[in-house]
This record gives sequence, C-alpha cells and structure tokens, in this order.
Amino acid sequence: MTFQEQLHEARKAAGLSQEQLANLMNMSRQGVSHWENGRTLPDAETLKKLSQVLNYNFIEDSMPVVEEKAVETPVEETADPLEVPKADRKQHTTVLCIICLAVGLAVGFLMGYLAAPKFVNQTLAIPVSNRSSDAAQAELSIYTDESPVLLRYPSEDAETAVWFYNVNIEETAGVQFTIEKVFQVYINEQGQEEQPRTFTPQELFLSDGVIVPWGKLAFGGGMPNQPLKGLRVTVYGTDAKGNSIIMEQFMPFSKQLAE
Repeated sequence: MTFQEQLHEARKAAGLSQEQLANLMNMSRQGVSHWENGRTLPDAETLKKLSQVLNYNFIEDSMPVVEEKAVETPVEETADPLEVPKADRKQHTTVLCIICLAVGLAVGFLMGYLAAPKFVNQTLAIPVSNRSSDAAQAELSIYTDESPVLLRYPSEDAETAVWFYNVNIEETAGVQFTIEKVFQVYINEQGQEEQPRTFTPQELFLSDGVIVPWGKLAFGGGMPNQPLKGLRVTVYGTDAKGNSIIMEQFMPFSKQLAE
C-alpha cells in the first residue's frame, strides 16, 4: 500500500476531514491533499507527528514485505571455507535493499516537504462597520476566539487532545492597515520558542495585505497536547497614514478539556 493510500485510510479511520487534519498539523488543507494524491511527501519529523495525530505508524507500515521463497535442499558437496553461503548472501542482500529503500524514503520526504508551500486557513479581512475616524494611526487587537485555548479531542476515538485555535487580527481605530508579514511561534513551558513561522499576506490568502478600517483577518491552526504555554503572534505593517506598526500578543493554552 502506498503512503497516500495509508494516509487516506488512516484519516478516514480517525473521522477527520482534510481540513481538520491540516489544522492538527498546523498546515493547509492543500498540503494534506497533495500528500494524498502523491504530489508531495512529508519529511521524517512531520511523518512522526502525523503518526501521533492519526495513531498510525506510517514508517513501519511503509516498509516493504519481503516474501521468502522455499529453498530446495541442495545436494551435499564440499563447501569452500572462504565462500559465503547462498542463504546468507540472500539475507544480506535483502537487508541492504531495505536500508537503501529507507534512506530513499527519508530523502524523498525531506525534498517533498521543502518543496511544498506552507499555508494556514483564514477568512478575508472584512469591514465591521462604516464608521468614520479621526485617529492618528491604526490600532490592532490580536486575540483568539477563546482565552485561554482549551484542549479538545478531534474525534471520539482519538487518543491525543488538541488545541484548536482561531487567531483574529482586528483593526480597531478606523485606519486602514496593510500587513507586511505575520510571525507566529509556540512558547514551551520553559519559555523557549518552538516552531517559528513567518507568513506573507499571500500565504494568508490576502493578496494585497490590506485590513480595511474596523476590519478583521482570521486564521486558524491546531497543535497536539504537549508541554506548551501558548502561542505568540507578531504583526508587522504600515497604516494608511504612513505609520510603521509592530503589534505582538501572547495567547495562552490551557490543559483543561473543553466540555
């Protein structure tokens, strides 16, 4: 069975859609679709995380099964003490083939991962109202739909709980704001940064990067339960009055399960 077939069956068995799995893997639904249609492959670290999320060992199940043929009893003859027995040569050849295949898979996963684009789910910036404003500059509010973010199980039979979150970037002063980039990073329990990522407006499906006055940009993600304090998001950009603005917000994760 190919990797894409294994992934499709494991995802269906977990009761997840491609979009739900993408949120758990902190990536786009398109990336999951590319895996399932064989256009790209995950690297070794991503494959390990995928195995944990879907409770399926892709590495072991991707190894080929070597069928051994029955060996006929040979006619007794005097063996050369320096000659390696045929059975041993066959076994050594099989082991070597498996090692070469494993190395090839690992390289393929890495190349596929590096070539694949990184996206997140989001909704376009939309105006909240048509109010006018005399504010000197744009003001941004960065927040999650719930605070702190609670753990949830993606399905009834899932073994690992997940933090599902939606990050909102809202302009609150009535001045148009143009995003240059968005930086997000997870903070572990020791206060260290993990898995930093930088998104351009295009990667957030916001082609011109503009958040209109009192408008909002939202993007979602997910992270399996592990020793994390939360998520920090930093937004860089310029408002319509020429002000360069950097806004940062930390959003905490909770170990509590949502009801």
